[in-house]
Amino acid sequence: MARLSSGRRRSRASSPRSAGRGERARPGSVLVAAHRGYSAVAPENTLPAFAAALEAGARALEFDVQVSADGVPIVIHDDTVDRTTDGRGRVRSKKFTELRKLDAGSWLSSDFAGTRIPKLDEALEAVRADLDALYLELKGYRSQTDLAAILASLDEYRIKDRTVVVSFDWKALAWLREIAPAMPIGYLVERAERLGEAVLRAAAEGNAEVGCDYRILLRSPASVLAARREGVEIGAYTVNGAGAARELAQLGVTRITTDAVAEILRAFPPPPRRSRRAR
Repeated sequence: MARLSSGRRRSRASSPRSAGRGERARPGSVLVAAHRGYSAVAPENTLPAFAAALEAGARALEFDVQVSADGVPIVIHDDTVDRTTDGRGRVRSKKFTELRKLDAGSWLSSDFAGTRIPKLDEALEAVRADLDALYLELKGYRSQTDLAAILASLDEYRIKDRTVVVSFDWKALAWLREIAPAMPIGYLVERAERLGEAVLRAAAEGNAEVGCDYRILLRSPASVLAARREGVEIGAYTVNGAGAARELAQLGVTRITTDAVAEILRAFPPPPRRSRRAR
């Protein structure tokens, strides 16, 4: 992992989200990221969920990536397929052809029967034209070879410059930086005692941010201000109420990850697009 020394920090210049050191976020500057797509209305981590998020006006997505037994990056959250498909067993023990046969939609509604687990490539192809930012959460991998396969997809679909790779597994982020030193990364935090260390790591690494359980941030508002003084942006997950989202924005949080995409976008509507960028 990165050393937390007082030496020169790495550049912070190329993150998809940037703000001045110590600035408070304004409501209009908060990025709303659809959690696993619009998972409140369509099966999480599927093409219908991503399409629904974009249709609702989201400019950013968060979704999870794992690698199948035969090395194919796929989009799914859990270690097993049990909860979100009609199959059973560990994701990483199955080849892609096995995973592709599973129904990943009927668990939510018969309207989505036959929905499949998407390849990462398919997800990127579906969203790249309309997306300003992608938060790609590393879940299941075995080696740097798996991480390299994920990076290759980001390169192929020309979305790497709009992507932040995030994880609760900080070792994975260190491995990623070994093979892609300029890749924006995000340290995910689920316990209050890890927040300070995450901020220190992000500040030392540069071009890195922190994503934290929103309840921790509301209980410790000074931690957001401290991070901002270090030049580290803080995002909050999973925020499904507009009141909490507004309170977090006042503290200086710059990204809200949510299942309630339409509600949070009403609180933080994105600015009009000036022009369609070439993808």
